[in-house]
Amino acid sequence: MESAELKLTTLGSVDSIISESQAVGATTLNYIIFEDTNLYRGGEIDKMLLQDYDQFWRDGGLAPDPDPPPPTTDVLLPAVAARSTGAFVNGETIVGQTSRATAIVRVEDINANSRLFISSQNDFVIGEQIIGSTSNASGVISDYTANPVQNIQQLMEYADVDDTIDSFFDQFKEAFLRTIPRDLTSGVNERNLLKNIKDLYRAKGTRKGHELFFRILLNEDITLSYPKTDMIRPSDGQWSEDQILRITKGDDTILMEDTTDSTGDIFILNEDGGQVMTQDSVEGTSDLLKLVGQEITQRAIEDISILPGGVYYDKGFSIINEATALVDSVKGFKFGGQDVYELVLSNGSLDGTFATGHTITATSNANPDLTISGKLVSIVTSYNIPDSSSSQYFAVTDTLGFSATNGNDAGARIESLTSGDVRSIIVDSEGSGYSIGDPISVNNANTNGSALTAQISVVNGGIAPEAGDLIGEWGIELETNTGPGDVLLEDSTGSVSNYVEQQEAYNMNAVDHIILEDYTIFSDSITGDKIVQDAGTGNGEITDVVITSIGEGYTKTPILTVSGTLTISSATGLFTIGETITGSNSTATGSVMSRTLTKVVYKPLTGVFNASDVITGGTSAYTASVDSVAIGTGATIYAKGTGVGEIRDVTILDAGVHYTDTVVVTGFTNFLCTNFTGVFVAGETVTGQTSGATGVFESVDADRNILKLSNVTGTFTAGHEKSGETVEGFYSSATAVIDSYKSTSLKANHGTLGETSGRFLNEDGFLDERTKRIQDSYYYQDYSYVVKSSNSINTWRDQLLASVHPAGWAVFGQVDISTVVQSIANITSITGLGPIMKVIYTMLLGRRLGTTDQLPINPTPAVGVHDPADYGNSFRISGSTPGPITKGALITGDTSGATATAILDTTNDHGVNLLYYELLAGGDAPGAPGSVPFEAGEDITMTGAYAGTATIVNIHGLQGFRDVTLYRYVKIIKPPVYMTGDKYGFAPNLGDAQRWKFTEGMVSSANSSRTFGSMAVYPVYLNMLTTITSAINDAVATIPVAATDNLPTQGTIKLGTEEITYTGRSSASGAGNLTGCTRGANSTTPASHLINANLTLVRLARSQTGASGYRLSDWATDERGVALTIGDITTYPQRRNYISPPTEITIWKT
Repeated sequence: MESAELKLTTLGSVDSIISESQAVGATTLNYIIFEDTNLYRGGEIDKMLLQDYDQFWRDGGLAPDPDPPPPTTDVLLPAVAARSTGAFVNGETIVGQTSRATAIVRVEDINANSRLFISSQNDFVIGEQIIGSTSNASGVISDYTANPVQNIQQLMEYADVDDTIDSFFDQFKEAFLRTIPRDLTSGVNERNLLKNIKDLYRAKGTRKGHELFFRILLNEDITLSYPKTDMIRPSDGQWSEDQILRITKGDDTILMEDTTDSTGDIFILNEDGGQVMTQDSVEGTSDLLKLVGQEITQRAIEDISILPGGVYYDKGFSIINEATALVDSVKGFKFGGQDVYELVLSNGSLDGTFATGHTITATSNANPDLTISGKLVSIVTSYNIPDSSSSQYFAVTDTLGFSATNGNDAGARIESLTSGDVRSIIVDSEGSGYSIGDPISVNNANTNGSALTAQISVVNGGIAPEAGDLIGEWGIELETNTGPGDVLLEDSTGSVSNYVEQQEAYNMNAVDHIILEDYTIFSDSITGDKIVQDAGTGNGEITDVVITSIGEGYTKTPILTVSGTLTISSATGLFTIGETITGSNSTATGSVMSRTLTKVVYKPLTGVFNASDVITGGTSAYTASVDSVAIGTGATIYAKGTGVGEIRDVTILDAGVHYTDTVVVTGFTNFLCTNFTGVFVAGETVTGQTSGATGVFESVDADRNILKLSNVTGTFTAGHEKSGETVEGFYSSATAVIDSYKSTSLKANHGTLGETSGRFLNEDGFLDERTKRIQDSYYYQDYSYVVKSSNSINTWRDQLLASVHPAGWAVFGQVDISTVVQSIANITSITGLGPIMKVIYTMLLGRRLGTTDQLPINPTPAVGVHDPADYGNSFRISGSTPGPITKGALITGDTSGATATAILDTTNDHGVNLLYYELLAGGDAPGAPGSVPFEAGEDITMTGAYAGTATIVNIHGLQGFRDVTLYRYVKIIKPPVYMTGDKYGFAPNLGDAQRWKFTEGMVSSANSSRTFGSMAVYPVYLNMLTTITSAINDAVATIPVAATDNLPTQGTIKLGTEEITYTGRSSASGAGNLTGCTRGANSTTPASHLINANLTLVRLARSQTGASGYRLSDWATDERGVALTIGDITTYPQRRNYISPPTEITIWKT
């Protein structure tokens, strides 16, 4: 009753003596055996043992004597995992190699039942190895039967998880860890896990529960994601307009006499509201970069002089109350030698109103005992849309500036333009040879507009005043005998004469026409009211163009040309509208606008067609002979817009500093002109010859006749049909006549609290091919989640579903490669890391060393690298002429054509000349801003606020490069395991369904009618054995092969779909020929085969037709004969044990 029972397996093997004549490499050993049977060890009944046998541990060293025992970290190799010089000995001590528990052998029963009776010891572990300290015999514990007396004595201890025996602990696991996997990660203490399992169960269905589960199962930190975050939801974008303050380190200013510590700073103010600084003012020393993450406070000011009863009450002075906000980030700038700091405030944290000139304080984020302070300054806060107006014909690349009495360094750009209509067309040069009805070609490229159509309505001119300009020619003169002179009104002065005019005075300009009294429509369907010359007179110059369909949606006016007409014959087909036609003799080209088999209306591209041409369509390839050409020459016409390209909104790029009065945003004034002569010079003064108004020349859009001037003063005189005044350049003497214009007047707001132009914090609500998906109610739904693990879902799915998975949710797995690659950090050998090392050494280091062609590369990535925290993008430049580049200048790349606005030209601590810049929105190129990048090595030209040149040495910042610039995305998509079926495109081929319903042999048997002797067989095609060494036709009887080694002397082969029998082979190995070939065997079709075609050997297998397939069990009734339903089995568990034996139905392939 004092003994316990151990049942053992894997009893120790021993080193035995084998025969001297044992053959080297033999797998069956010749033992030297005893004459009598071994009484102790079944299976080794008669082998002689070595006295000094060897036993090795896993580390390869010779095992020491068991006393002292080997280190617990050493484990015996599997092949010699148990050792012995004999059987266990009664009375010896056995030692558990895992638990280190000991017991004394009372009786050994190894030979009969592989068991030991030992002294009571409950600490042995099932599955551990024991070794006898005297006999060195070994075995593995398979079961332990405790001492009955001890069981009763220790019954209460068995209820303790820490002290219970393994057999009892298994029962604990069955009761409390039923849903937890048996195979846990190494190092998990199952007893501790059981004691704390309630924590896991309480966390079931939560992120924490999943993380804990994977730590237990795989010792891995997993990531959970939810596909619903990538589902597109209309109007779900998060828009943010950051609020900003700008502060300086402060200075010493003169305060009012009644200022005290309790009232706060009450300033003496200048007339313009500015503070009065002391003569010995010293700039503050606070490190304002330490405001990040801190709450700033503006204290309330108690100035009784501006309160009711005070001397300054109701004089326009603001009451300063306390204001607070939380700072998200801080940027430092230097404006005019002064350090200025921009504070970005956390959304929703602002409480109160901050006031310019007052002090804010906060605790330093680096030292909780230090208070830092700064002084608020006034900035440009926003664009003033209601008080602004602009010219037409702007481009988003046009530069803007700022003008104010106080303030500096603000910057802005055009954010968006208005779209308008084209309702009229002006004739600049009349040309000749045109006809009424000639269509106008409209080029809408990059204008955003459409629908404009027009045609010539009047040629050869109208009827104009005989004497030319008649303005001022209708006064009443004195009688001849009283002397010459006009009768003037009483208010006439020496410089201004106000005439008494006739009642029917016709003050006509020389360009005016005499028109019909009523608007008249002639039979040509062209509307108009001018009196024109009779047909056949004049030389066909254009007088008027009529719009037959108003153009809409234009942000830039279209480019217009007059089309030509070809009379054709012998056309081989109808040309395609829009295709380019080319003349055979003239080599002229044009774009087809309309066509019939006898006439083509085209837009001239190059050259002039002639009557000897044969035209060919570039797309259709049709041809036709040209009989006559009708096209005028020399005319230029331009579209005139209404609300086209006016500035709708302006983005404040830089809020500047110290803006305290009216802020004007300076921009161009754009003029639609005619009669250009000469070439204007950049920066010259342009003067109106009648009005005396002036402006500074910026540029000309020659395609649209738009003259752009800045710094306009005075009012220019505009007039239709060339009646406007002439403007002239001061240096160039170039001229133009103003047709129409609208003045530009842009305003901005100033104050203390600014607001950025706004941005979306995420892509929610936007269509995006990479991040947003449409709900499919399966993967993309509100109740699905993805476990990102380094292990496939196949290894943990079932355990997850049984333990922590929330009901009603769909789980998907994603292999997170980055989790696996993290282990590289601990690898000391690169064996097996070929692909990764190739990336590191070939691509990364190769680019650094300039040894690869993966361009563009930076051969010296460490030189000049500078990511300024203030402005972002920068160039390293050289050769800047004539001097430092002025902020606001327009930068244009001479090679790339990229454009940007200059922000700051400076030299860093290393003596490197850097030009910070802001890329402009992309103009004609989609995807702006920055759709066209600058190029290192190209020259750049500055215009606008500064005129000069420089050369880009390197480009830095996010728009530049380090080692290489990548433009392509690579995405590997692995469908989740559950995404199967036609719905998701990952379904099996249902047309081949029998291949997964039945075995391959069943399918092949059903499809085969072959026999071998009298036995039904089906063909089996072995893997490709060799290839043919030359191409063959469908009749040759000898087939050359690359290797005959695995081919029988005669048999059947398969090339493509053709089976071929052969009767011989030329060699038993190596290259050779198969001879005596019969082509198209077994009802296949002979065919030709290319060199290196794969050759497969054909074997025959016995048909499985009629063989048993799958058995389907059909439970119909319970043991009482009562019909069963699925609901009975699932809803009433008590009936599960009363189900009658099933009826089995066997199916097979036919």
